Amino acid sequence: MKKQEKLTRKEFIQTTGLLTAGAMISPAVLKGIQPGNLQKKIRVGVIGCGSVSNSYLPNLSACPFAEIVSACDIRYERALAQAERFSIPHTYPTLTG
Repeated sequence: MKKQEKLTRKEFIQTTGLLTAGAMISPAVLKGIQPGNLQKKIRVGVIGCGSVSNSYLPNLSACPFAEIVSACDIRYERALAQAERFSIPHTYPTLTG
């Protein structure tokens, strides 16, 4: 039996974030729907705008099937910075607004 390697928190979030985004977007891609023919984009809210968000926000913001509509971080200045960088219209310091 192969010994399991431990993932860091950063590696876990990167992996699951990419897998989740891929799972949400892949059905449209597999059906052959082109970006111009897609009726609605998937609206995405990002919780956590720290260093790991620099790994997935560039790809997510460039995806023709998704629209990032909000960013939330307990350190509000991080949410504001990522919102400005990726043209995210809404920011929040907590999940309750």
